[in-house]
Amino acid sequence: MAEGAAALRTLSPFHLAAAHLDGAKTCCLIIDIMAGSLQIGASVSATYRNDLGHTVLDSLMITILRSHTSVAPAVVSKGFESQSRFPGEEVDICGRWDADTPCVRQLYASAGWATISLSPIY
Repeated sequence: MAEGAAALRTLSPFHLAAAHLDGAKTCCLIIDIMAGSLQIGASVSATYRNDLGHTVLDSLMITILRSHTSVAPAVVSKGFESQSRFPGEEVDICGRWDADTPCVRQLYASAGWATISLSPIY
């Protein structure tokens, strides 16, 4: 049990969920489902802070900032200083795009640094 709890803490599942919300119907339920699936004796508090010191709420706010502003990762957190993209940036919280669509795959496959525009392209 202790090994499983340590592995769970290292994985930070609630932070991963917050960083990869996809705007679909599952978006609003995923953290609730995860919390309800915890084994007896386990708690969200065991994984409440990730390795960067962010809380689950911090991760959710970072996801919102990432999708709705042009702020650079380093401005949001010192832990992101060496990163050019946010964790989960390939998934849009509002469901405007999906990482598996051809245009997004082409954007990320192109040479150089690429991010998705804040405005929809028509």
